[in-house]
Amino acid sequence: MVTPKSSLVVFLRGVNVGGNKTLRPAELARAIGAVNLGAAGTFVLHAGGSAGAIRKAIVAELEFDAEVIVCTGSEVLDLVRRAGKTPPPYGKELKAMVTVLAKPPATAPRLPVSTPAGADWQVRVERVDGPFVTSLWRRGEGRLIYPNEVVEKLFGIPGTTRGWSTIESIRKILEAGPPARKKGVEGVKK
Repeated sequence: MVTPKSSLVVFLRGVNVGGNKTLRPAELARAIGAVNLGAAGTFVLHAGGSAGAIRKAIVAELEFDAEVIVCTGSEVLDLVRRAGKTPPPYGKELKAMVTVLAKPPATAPRLPVSTPAGADWQVRVERVDGPFVTSLWRRGEGRLIYPNEVVEKLFGIPGTTRGWSTIESIRKILEAGPPARKKGVEGVKK
């Protein structure tokens, strides 16, 4: 039986960014039997299976090298549960972001860490939860600093970043379960 916890969630790193490593996520989703969430390369597989097999299937479909990060549905649901009843902020000025690391860090620095340091920070890394690093992001003056570059540098592990709204969308898909299969009309001769 397929349950939300036995499902897998796939995050591709660095695809469809600035015209590089472009792919059509809906086509990849069909090829691997997944639900697609937007252009960034985020997929939910209700069938479960092994992370290694899913990685191999995705790499075979891609025309370029990409980091393929696979988490269990259970890990994502636990992240949302631990966030509590009040979701992290997500608005025009301040966004909660989640960086999914290729592996959980062995150690974490003392948090929070802000970049740049001081009152004019753009990224504040708040929490580590397994392979997930939660940060707050606000646009500042000068060069735009994106959470992914801060988290990767801080932990020394490749990762990919999504907004909290994407994590919530994944939760909803996991909890809804696989789409019902359409039944054909029985007893009709062709």
